[in-house]
Amino acid sequence: VWNWKTDYYEPFFRTRANPPTEAELAAQAKVRREAEQERERARVNARGRAKSLWEQGDPVGPAGHPYLTKKGVGDHGIRVIRGMRRGEGHDDTLVIPVWRAGELITVQLIGTSGVKRFLKHSTPKGGFESM
Repeated sequence: VWNWKTDYYEPFFRTRANPPTEAELAAQAKVRREAEQERERARVNARGRAKSLWEQGDPVGPAGHPYLTKKGVGDHGIRVIRGMRRGEGHDDTLVIPVWRAGELITVQLIGTSGVKRFLKHSTPKGGFESM
């Protein structure tokens, strides 16, 4: 960083005088491993929740859904959970599966207002929805 008034220059990032010790490196690696294990547990739990929501859902059927009507598309095998608690109230929520390599990895939830949400900690990247 250059201070133009005093004509003084100081590096923005200070370099460490001594490289990290083996113990410090090992502690950092342990923290990274534990964090990755926790993220993987959260992803596995999200996949389980997705499977549970998909199984709870019923076919949309002739009653339809306001979101599908607004978009002018059919149900194409997606499901709906009638009266699902969302935020402050209850809503008829579309449950749209996201697949990767033939495995259900998450679901996208779409309320009657059109608000779309994926499950927390889910990883839809690389998946596809068939709608």
